[in-house]
Amino acid sequence: MVWYDAGHVICFALQPAILELLHQHLLRLQVFAQAVIFAGSHLSVGDLVPLTALGACLGTVTVAAEGNLVAPILAHALYNGAILYVIVK
Repeated sequence: MVWYDAGHVICFALQPAILELLHQHLLRLQVFAQAVIFAGSHLSVGDLVPLTALGACLGTVTVAAEGNLVAPILAHALYNGAILYVIVK
């Protein structure tokens, strides 16, 4: 009976840490999923890998900005400007 109670105490004590790890894992999975959708929305099979990387960066910026879309929009505009500069140059 003592081990049963100790097990419950340990599980109860570890629950916040386990939930935090699960949240971080799911957040990474969500960023990766949106990155793949972002890349696929550009309809360029040849650029799928770099666009997925860009989407992951923009997703990470969004998470860091706590959901504020201004930061990733500015990052996307900066990226588009750099690509345009390389093309025109």
